[in-house]
Amino acid sequence: MKRFPPFHDRYPKELVGCIDSKGWQTFTGIQEAAITTLPTNPDTPLPDAILEAETSSGKTEAVFLPLLAWLSGKRRDDAKGFSLLYISPLRALINDQVGRIGPLAQTIGLDVHRWHSGVGKTEKDRARRQRKGILLTTPESIEGFFLRSAHENPEIEAISKVSAVVIDELHAFFDTARGRHLQSLLHRLDLLAGRKIPRLGLSATLSDIDKVAREVLRPKSDVPIEFLKPQKNARKIKIGLKVFIAPDKEDASTEGKKSSRLPLNDQFAKELIKDFRRDARGLVFCNSRGGVDLLQERASTISESSGLTFEAHHSSIQNSKKELIERKMRNEVPDPPKQMVVICTNTLELGIDIGQVQRVVQIDPTFSVAALRQRVGRSGRRGDQGAEGMIYIGERELTADAHPLDQLRIKTFQAIATTQLSLEGSFEEPNHADLHLSTLYHQVISVLREGHPKTTQQLHQLLVLGGPWHAAPELKDEAFFARFLETMTEMRLSLVERVSDDEWRLSTSEEVPRPAYAVFSTPPEYTVYFNGQPIGHLPMTISYRVGDTFVLANGRWRVLNVSDHNRSLTVAKAASAGAPRYGGAAQTPSGLVAARMRAIYRGEKSYTMEGDETAAQMVKDGRKAFKKFGLDKNRFLDHGRDVVLFPWCGSRRAQTLVLLMRREGVKASIENFAIAIEAASANDVKTLLAEIKRQPLPEADELAREARQLQADRFDRYLIPYHQRLAYGRRFLTRDGVMELVEELLAADAAAA
Repeated sequence: MKRFPPFHDRYPKELVGCIDSKGWQTFTGIQEAAITTLPTNPDTPLPDAILEAETSSGKTEAVFLPLLAWLSGKRRDDAKGFSLLYISPLRALINDQVGRIGPLAQTIGLDVHRWHSGVGKTEKDRARRQRKGILLTTPESIEGFFLRSAHENPEIEAISKVSAVVIDELHAFFDTARGRHLQSLLHRLDLLAGRKIPRLGLSATLSDIDKVAREVLRPKSDVPIEFLKPQKNARKIKIGLKVFIAPDKEDASTEGKKSSRLPLNDQFAKELIKDFRRDARGLVFCNSRGGVDLLQERASTISESSGLTFEAHHSSIQNSKKELIERKMRNEVPDPPKQMVVICTNTLELGIDIGQVQRVVQIDPTFSVAALRQRVGRSGRRGDQGAEGMIYIGERELTADAHPLDQLRIKTFQAIATTQLSLEGSFEEPNHADLHLSTLYHQVISVLREGHPKTTQQLHQLLVLGGPWHAAPELKDEAFFARFLETMTEMRLSLVERVSDDEWRLSTSEEVPRPAYAVFSTPPEYTVYFNGQPIGHLPMTISYRVGDTFVLANGRWRVLNVSDHNRSLTVAKAASAGAPRYGGAAQTPSGLVAARMRAIYRGEKSYTMEGDETAAQMVKDGRKAFKKFGLDKNRFLDHGRDVVLFPWCGSRRAQTLVLLMRREGVKASIENFAIAIEAASANDVKTLLAEIKRQPLPEADELAREARQLQADRFDRYLIPYHQRLAYGRRFLTRDGVMELVEELLAADAAAA
């Protein structure tokens, strides 16, 4: 390895020898930054820090090398306690990191332990006995340690002894219930330890949202946070675009003639075989599990003589099968495939090691800029190779009565906008207004389950004033918080009960269920069995009947038996099948992407992206339709008996406008970047907007009465209707800029006239 003085001169010889034995030629930029900046002298306190770098840039080694060097000079205490705590959003990532962290830790005499729901009793018992070294775990397992602390659980005390906490994939905790949950757990861990345990977060490139990352790492921080970024030039990223036309029932060019085009998945599969013909390893990302299953089946069928192996990887496939696929990608099995492509959802978006991937393909646009950057960044992960990605878009074949959104070639423009923003480093910001009341409910229960009654003031100080809900103006009011606690006693089976006028404890009723460790929803699932062996999972929220067919786990299946009691589906092989049904609401792209799309339509931003001839034609078609419909100035478009409104704004403003319309008795809904208003004319909608402008803007929680589904998080069903509306309003709606949007729409109409 090329000599790097800050490392070779300062670090313990055992660590230096371990790195030299790996055959590395040089350190990456983020590794050099961490080695140079983070202290190795145990007399120097460890700082809070965020290490930001591209996917697959070696952030794990970047943070653990200085931490281990720091620990190597620290005098060991005979009392049992872990040295470091590593937290990951994924169990699979924990399993993967053992092989990276373990050899480094062993050089200074530390063992590495895994602890999550997939780890067996024998391994957990070993960690429980030793209570030394490095613990790799999830937020849910830490929750379990806290809940068992009422029964003299020694693990939580051992964790409170750690010198530092490493949070991997910090960006995955942005704007999520799990993120708020983790903040609360780490705050409670600090209180248990009687000190602020240093936190070091590892994150993908965040661009200009550094302040957000700091707040996620340690809310209300009163200590400086080191922000480490590579000084070396970032890897080059190349993203191309290919567009495919889906067949219509009749050919658009010849009326009455059936389309000669292949089904879209067949077109995708054939192109994948061409694009990956020279690559040893590749990834294909789909936006749904059903899309993964169907594309993998078609690609495997069509590629039989190509030498390429296609595998499917998503959350409904058995863990053992997914782990085998990951080992095949890393060439860790006997006789691994020479050429292999994994078709997946976001299960492989984060940092699980899958070896050297030459190319990434994304099927249809991602719903966030950050997701595209993450996925493409999985390629070219060794040495100085740049990242190479391609987006495949499926557009509709246009007929005489084609919908305006199809004529505008929305998906093509969305892909271009997302790509441009990704390459520029412009990403969506989290929603700071989200109250996360479901998670607050869970954490009140969690604190009380430790076994000791708490006063309103104690809970308020712990979770709100000194905790991660400190920025919520409603919750800062102790009276509001006290009422929130009171509502927890008003359920038929209340989980909380009063001890006195101002003291609370967990319900002693045996009928009351105990909430799970996790704050995210996990719908019940069928386990799918073939020949007595499990092959995957399907949601019980979808009705399956005997005779139904679907594709799953590299095969086509027909349902032989359905058992709701045993939560099982028994299947046999089928000659043909379609994609399984998983359900789930469609995501709405961000206002950042919508604004860039409009600029591209208007010619204010050029089409600067490598693409095929069809992609270039789609841009021409879309701009032609944009001009034909007068959308440069006009925002209202009559289509049959309906109106299509183009607000070109973010999803929260658009959803607020939709609910304002519903409040006036109009049937309105979001369709991608537009709003569809049923049984109305453009003039009707303009009159309606003028009326909305004259009225006071209602509070978000009042407007939420018009929403069709208020429950989004796991414990929302336990909240009273007002708190459900308040939580929905803060997450999905906004008052900021809404009246300005209404005025802008009306002004655009006046200008167009």
